[in-house]
Amino acid sequence: MIQSERHKELTELFCRLCEENGVEVGWMVGCNAADPFERFIGLKFASIYPDADFAIAMHELGHLLVPDKVQWGPRMGRELSAWQRARDMCAENNVTWSPEMFTCEVECLEAWGDEVERRRQEIDDRRREPPGQP
Repeated sequence: MIQSERHKELTELFCRLCEENGVEVGWMVGCNAADPFERFIGLKFASIYPDADFAIAMHELGHLLVPDKVQWGPRMGRELSAWQRARDMCAENNVTWSPEMFTCEVECLEAWGDEVERRRQEIDDRRREPPGQP
């Protein structure tokens, strides 16, 4: 897969922003994640080629750059704030949030929304169980 000049620039921007903010980046298997304690971002892709990879990378960086009160708040609030921070960083660096980035953001938020709804349903189900049942 040959990277376009645009994607080389996006990769360089992401790496520069991480460096400026004291964030280490590593490549890992499994999922993309940001660790606020270690100031570390683990990405499951080895290069930022499509716009969706860039959006995810910026989103993970966004998790580390939102205010602490947001970082430890409710899950959907954290996700929304990280996506907003990612879009803001792009705007600050003259990068257009492309349709592919937007689609990626929406799909990720929908996945978290489904997870939040599943967890709520589990809690509601447990509340309906008669006392003394596992």
